[in-house]
Amino acid sequence: MTIPRFEMPFGITLRVADTCCEAHQTQIWRIPMQVKIAARLTAASLALMSLCGASLAQAPAYTVQQVHPELAGMFGNSFNNKTRIAATIKNKKGKYVGAVCAAATCTEVPALAGAPKGSITSVRGIERLGHVVGNSPTAQTYAHAILFDGVETRDLGAFPEDDCGGCSLISYAHGINDKGQVVGSSQTANGGFQAFVWKDGVMTKLPTLGGNGSEAVAINSRGVAAGSAELDEFTRESHAAIFRKGKVQDLGVLGTGSGSTAFDINNFDVVVGDSTTDGPNGVRPFIYSAGEMKQLPLPANALNGSAYRINDAGWVVGGYLPMGDSHGRAWVNDGHEVYDLNSLIPAADQAQWIINGATDINASGQILVHATKPSDLQTIYTLILTPTAN
Repeated sequence: MTIPRFEMPFGITLRVADTCCEAHQTQIWRIPMQVKIAARLTAASLALMSLCGASLAQAPAYTVQQVHPELAGMFGNSFNNKTRIAATIKNKKGKYVGAVCAAATCTEVPALAGAPKGSITSVRGIERLGHVVGNSPTAQTYAHAILFDGVETRDLGAFPEDDCGGCSLISYAHGINDKGQVVGSSQTANGGFQAFVWKDGVMTKLPTLGGNGSEAVAINSRGVAAGSAELDEFTRESHAAIFRKGKVQDLGVLGTGSGSTAFDINNFDVVVGDSTTDGPNGVRPFIYSAGEMKQLPLPANALNGSAYRINDAGWVVGGYLPMGDSHGRAWVNDGHEVYDLNSLIPAADQAQWIINGATDINASGQILVHATKPSDLQTIYTLILTPTAN
């Protein structure tokens, strides 16, 4: 069994007696210097418990909470530790718009000032204060990356490569960390899109792996971003990538696969995503750590699947397509086993819901999912699954 390696601050080494694991060896945990000690130790402890503790004896279990039952068609994209959700909702005019949702209310994210009447926004990422990022039409009707702080929608601009400082170029924001760093992609003068990181009004272009395009979708508290980048300008093949201090790192592929994409990165620089493979199952989920990409298991009846989010305890959530079924299912991996989330909720909820996909997991282990009802496979609902004590 492989235990994650973490770096402690100031060169201190934390040794954890691995008495619960099969080799009974002493393991070394090295935790990143920039993350607060208390949070790191908590995450390390949770990870060790998930690998060696009670989770080995029994599967996790969850209670189910429907988010805003009155909002049929709500789709939660991401959430923070206070369960504030960056979501897509259907407003009173019947339009699907970006919103920030708390337990009792949803606040629609307004379009940028000057945008055409009736313009709608889309939101993707959220940070601890509930600020969200996404995109909105501009006065020139081009979509621009935005940051909404609960009061004002701010235009983050685009690469200034046209004759008007980026006004005629398109940009999208996908992720934000708790330091206010935003990542996404912006159109370039040649018409392609390239990854960026934005901070305090400055949008900085991130490199590719040799091609014309790249995209950053998530950024951790250390300012390390994850996404994908093209290898060359001819095949336009892309690999999962990490962007660190203005440089890009190719994470590779599974087996002899041809392409991969990263979807999330935690504060220990562990990355998850999906990759094509050399086998018959098409796309499979991966986890990347300490210079190595490994394939994550899927439930036994899976045709293919992806890993979408990872928390600092190393729990991963994603989705898969069962063989012989056209509707997806959600899964969680606790660092040791993979489970279909539909099997981890109470029987009464299993009769009411089909959990089709997991979109986020927070530090508390709560999972944001989208679901349908057995009697209505077309309408999407958002649920929060909260772990119960075993």
